[in-house]
Amino acid sequence: MYINLLAAIWKLTGIRQFLGALETNMAWYNWVIMGTVISAQLVALFATDRASFIAEVFLLGAFFVQLGIDANHMTAACGWD
Repeated sequence: MYINLLAAIWKLTGIRQFLGALETNMAWYNWVIMGTVISAQLVALFATDRASFIAEVFLLGAFFVQLGIDANHMTAACGWD
């Protein structure tokens, strides 16, 4: 019963097309950052205090890496190379 419900949600919401668009438009490093952020958020949510703190540090690091990538793209788009 639940499998049929999940299959219907999968087909109706267009998740397959969304993930396909992400796959073709994201570079490998964006996948790594996204995986790090998702994993760190799950650990921070369910883990103990020390593990949650470490996950938050990894999360902050992933955000700083993304900031650097975005700044690089901004300078290229504005012609400041």
